[in-house]
Amino acid sequence: MSGKKKGDYIGKQALEKMKADLKDGHKPYKLQLVGFEIGGKPIDEYAPDFWLVSPGDGGDPCGFITSPWYHPEKGKNIAMGYIPFDGTLNPNGFPKWELGKKFKVHLPDIYADEPGVPVDAVTVDVPFTESFNANTREVVKG
Repeated sequence: MSGKKKGDYIGKQALEKMKADLKDGHKPYKLQLVGFEIGGKPIDEYAPDFWLVSPGDGGDPCGFITSPWYHPEKGKNIAMGYIPFDGTLNPNGFPKWELGKKFKVHLPDIYADEPGVPVDAVTVDVPFTESFNANTREVVKG
């Protein structure tokens, strides 16, 4: 979204419109990708489906998680997930989300602490742990 590419490329028009919408305070999309730490029992099998996410205080599902897995170093489940985009941008103009925001994840009974009861989840920064060889995003972040 830096707008520094001068040539044409696939999706350029859509990305430029999205950037303009964000600058004007409009939400160009409904959901944004975030990192989650999730309660429940260790998830040790590939998730064959998306699992729903509800607000932390309960209510109807508002998003979903993808690629959940148990993180042995952290000792908890992690996942990427989509939650409602609130329109917040960081100083570089990229979408950001509130770290530590609480949600509930509807896990299959095999991973739930109590069958049928959603587990606690919280938004976290990604990558989930510091990389051995820092990527550009991590270097810039400092």
